[in-house]
Amino acid sequence: MIVEQLVPARGPVELDSVFSGLRGGAGVAEPFADDTLAFFSEVSRRLGSSPSTTAMPEVRALAFWMRRSHLASLKGQFEALSVPGMVRLPRGIVFHMPPANVDTIFMYSWLLAALSGNQNVVRLPGQRGPAISAMCATLNEVLAATEFGRLVPSVAVVGYGHDAAITAAISAQADVRVVWGGNATVRRIREIPLPPRSVELTFADRYSLAAMNARAYLEADPRKRAQLVEDFVSDTFPFDQGACSSPQLVVWCGSAEDAESASDAFFAQVAEAACRRGYKVDAGTATAQTLAAASLAADHAVRRCRRYGRELLVVEIEGPGEMDRNHVGGGFLLSLRLGALAELVPFLTRADQTLTQFGFDEAELLDFARRAAAIGGIDRIVAIGQALTFDRFWDGYDLLAAFTRTVRVAADPGVASPGAVV
Repeated sequence: MIVEQLVPARGPVELDSVFSGLRGGAGVAEPFADDTLAFFSEVSRRLGSSPSTTAMPEVRALAFWMRRSHLASLKGQFEALSVPGMVRLPRGIVFHMPPANVDTIFMYSWLLAALSGNQNVVRLPGQRGPAISAMCATLNEVLAATEFGRLVPSVAVVGYGHDAAITAAISAQADVRVVWGGNATVRRIREIPLPPRSVELTFADRYSLAAMNARAYLEADPRKRAQLVEDFVSDTFPFDQGACSSPQLVVWCGSAEDAESASDAFFAQVAEAACRRGYKVDAGTATAQTLAAASLAADHAVRRCRRYGRELLVVEIEGPGEMDRNHVGGGFLLSLRLGALAELVPFLTRADQTLTQFGFDEAELLDFARRAAAIGGIDRIVAIGQALTFDRFWDGYDLLAAFTRTVRVAADPGVASPGAVV
């Protein structure tokens, strides 16, 4: 079987050679080993300073996330998982299958698995953009440096099309399989078996939303309101609104008068900020948005549709029962008003992932999270502006825990450690 290898070297290779390279490399490592931390810190430095990534904000965000101080924070979080009498160790080989619509996700997935000490195989789709090329080039540069290349857990980044035979061959060697994609992708990959002791993490279709306390927004000073607008644009428009955590619906909590005043001001400024940042909606997407709005108006209770230039189309629905979870993208939002955030809970589903929010206190958010848990809805509640900020906690998984196994170690209490004072 031939695959295209992208890291640690470029070119067509036999799949058997990929696994030979893994076996001949550094192998598994101690979680958060100093050498591994140094490697990723160097990757971060080069990605963050490279002229080729200047126009790639998602890659610059990745580089910032990988900075040495944040890696040290992750190490502290990992160490906090341990309890006396147990040790967390790498699972072995992790097979990552990232989505095609978010270029940087493979790096986050691989990074956490590698920090946990695992070897990794990453499958990238056949069609790849300049961001992936820049990241793979940087990885190869650092791996080629004598002080880094042989000191980190082995990795192979390969590219191939939808070839079930290749996926099956890699899966047969995997201790963990990580599948990012839509529901159909997850179902298709799940038909390919794993070894009996292997585990699988799946990240399927998700839906995300934002909630705003209308009165808190109206009472915020102009600088804060302007920052909220910029943060919301950062959450919503990258990846053509295709990221699973990008909001598709904005819920305004408060009186009808406050909600209308706040939403009118907010959405107008969002469109202006998106235009200023250079986000453009192509004619095909704009047409799809218009058709989606017309379909919603025909099948659901819709109060009004508002288009703000070419950058934003907002469909205001009567209530949460009118929610439509189809993704349109390119700046297409649903909007609704509720008296309180808790009123949304009965309408949540297991597909709902991230709630970005402004203006709610911790007690109200915790109450909302507990109520939502009863039906399996909402895995993340974060401030507006943090929707696309990756975290070890994603879709309900603790990835640092998932990429390791727990080994119970109980010594004979009558055997003293060498050098112990008795």
